[in-house]
Amino acid sequence: MANCSGAHLLGRIWSRPLLEGDDVKMELGIYQHFSYYDSKPVKDGTTLTPYRISEAAAIGPGAVFSFPAVGALSRLEQRVFLSGILLGGTKSDYYSFIDRDYNMGSGFSIKSKTHLEMRNFGRFILHAKYFRIFTWKGYEQKDLSGINPLYLNSQGDKGNAHLFVVNPILEIDLHREWSLLVAGSYFARTTHYKYYDDVSAKTFELRVGLACHL
Repeated sequence: MANCSGAHLLGRIWSRPLLEGDDVKMELGIYQHFSYYDSKPVKDGTTLTPYRISEAAAIGPGAVFSFPAVGALSRLEQRVFLSGILLGGTKSDYYSFIDRDYNMGSGFSIKSKTHLEMRNFGRFILHAKYFRIFTWKGYEQKDLSGINPLYLNSQGDKGNAHLFVVNPILEIDLHREWSLLVAGSYFARTTHYKYYDDVSAKTFELRVGLACHL
């Protein structure tokens, strides 16, 4: 299991409804993203960090679809976002310089959110995210201890990393504003290095608790 933390902030820069009727609603827009996922080593006897990735500056198009209620289904919404990562970072398995152990770079991300609301039962939400970050400039297995950090001309270890995240959430209504919450997260990370061996890691987490809707 993973000992992890994460955050995702979404900001709308511009949006416009394309379809708006009784059956289906569709909205297109330009959105700004900030995402951060971090974990600690989770296996005894190893220092392998399953994943650490961020998109500090990302922007791109997105679409929101809303479908009509059918039977026991009172709400169905689908969101899809594609963003270019202007500035991102990812865990490096080799690069270590002073207190830095990550690569910087740019790339893209794809995000999807499916929301199903069921009458007299609860809701199911599925998040799926894919991040790809390229580190364009790095040193070829060079000892960095003698380099002045003010003149370090490197983004880290040259290569690229991708992280796939799946996060299903099931919420069962119990009484009034209370509900039972069951959520899981699965992470799969692969980093391809130009001058080192590739590294892959997979981990997951499971949470059970109570939620209160005020």
